[in-house]
Order: sequence, then C-alpha cells, then structure tokens
Amino acid sequence: MILDAGIARFSRAPDVEPDGRLPPQDGPVYHSAWYGIRTVSFRRFFEARQAGQRVDTVIRVLQPAPEYMMQADDTCTLSDNHRYKIVQIQPTRDEEAGEDALDLTLERM
Repeated sequence: MILDAGIARFSRAPDVEPDGRLPPQDGPVYHSAWYGIRTVSFRRFFEARQAGQRVDTVIRVLQPAPEYMMQADDTCTLSDNHRYKIVQIQPTRDEEAGEDALDLTLERM
C-alpha cells in the first residue's frame, strides 16, 4: 500500500451549538492521516448512483485507534484543499503491508 497522495484531515460537525444556533459546517480536525488514491470501480460507481449518492474518489488510510475512528457524514479535506463527505467506510486488510486499513468513499461537497 502506497500512501503518498498527501495528508487527509478529518473533522466532525458538532450536533448543536450551546446557545441553539446552527453549528458550523466543520468542527475541529480530530485526525490526520496519510492517504493513497484508490480506483473507483464501475460497480461501486453505479451502486452509489442507484442509492442516490455520488462517488468522486476513494482513498485508503491506515485504520486509526478507536477514539479517532471516522464515521459516515464526517468531512475530509484532502491535499487538494477540496472538502469531501465520507459516504462509506469499508474496513480492509492490506496484506502487502500487514496492516488494517480503511477504504473511504468520498463525495465532493
């Protein structure tokens, strides 16, 4: 697994503000990780289309510790400074590196 595409920064918007105002779009960055770009397969692309979602890119990151685990609907900023929403998280094992990893399906915001 080659994780040389850059550093992904993950954030989660708070549910509500203490005073009842709308929360900001992004909360603070809770995790940063090196990532590699994966190929978006036709199957994944068309399954997302059928579910009413759009797949713009798929990245692979090493699986973080449980307290830094990503969730669907978290936001991710890649090294191109574009923001993406995490649509799907797929745990996998990179046999080459012998490490647990996550394939994250992203939709550009």
